[in-house]
Amino acid sequence: MNDTRHMDQDFRCRMNAELARARAKFPGNKVMLAALTEEVGELAKALLDHAMGKTVSDDIVDEAVQVAVMAQRLATEGDSSFPYKPGHRSILQSAAPLENFPDDAPVG
Repeated sequence: MNDTRHMDQDFRCRMNAELARARAKFPGNKVMLAALTEEVGELAKALLDHAMGKTVSDDIVDEAVQVAVMAQRLATEGDSSFPYKPGHRSILQSAAPLENFPDDAPVG
C-alpha cells in the first residue's frame, strides 16, 4: 500500500494556495454551487482524458484541488442563491460527535 501522507500534505498545501487565489480572483459567494458542479465535471473529464492518454496525473490532482476548494467555499461561505447560511445551527450540529464513529465507518 502506498504511503499517502506526503501526497495528503501536498494536496492540502495546493488547496490552501488555490483557496487564497480563488477568493482573491472571485470574491463573494455568487453561483458557488454552479462553480462546484463545473469543477466536478472538469475532474471527470480529466479522469477520462487520462484513461485515454490525453493528460497526465497532475491534471487530475489540479482538478481535484479545485473541487475541494469550491466545496470548502460553498460550506464556509454559502451561495447567495440558496438560503443556507454558514455558521447557523443545522441538523448536523445536533448529530453525534465525530469521535463517536470508528475510523473505518462507511462515509456517505
